[in-house]
Amino acid sequence: MIQGVDTKLLANKLKFAREWYKMSQQDIADILQIDRSTYSYYELGKTQPTLNNLYKLSCIFGISTDNFLNPNIDISSNLFTNSLEFYLSKKDRMDNYILKYNKLKIDILKYINNK
Repeated sequence: MIQGVDTKLLANKLKFAREWYKMSQQDIADILQIDRSTYSYYELGKTQPTLNNLYKLSCIFGISTDNFLNPNIDISSNLFTNSLEFYLSKKDRMDNYILKYNKLKIDILKYINNK
């Protein structure tokens, strides 16, 4: 659980973003490699995504994790700004996510190796 986060607000933002991109809960669950019911719990505010899944969600929707977690930020303006993503196919969004995720892993490995 992410301390100090309004779980209901995060749930509402996740649902809003998913619906904006016209994706189903199953689509998101498949990308995250979790059960649909687990993702549903995120949107119902019954549980929070892991930090890893929150990062993946931010990549999928093109919204920073800070914007998901900050109660003072309305993500609808971020979604509108990133509306080009809306026109990409689901496969393109998944490929984009994989590229970002792999880059993050490489950056982390470089950081660890430089310590």
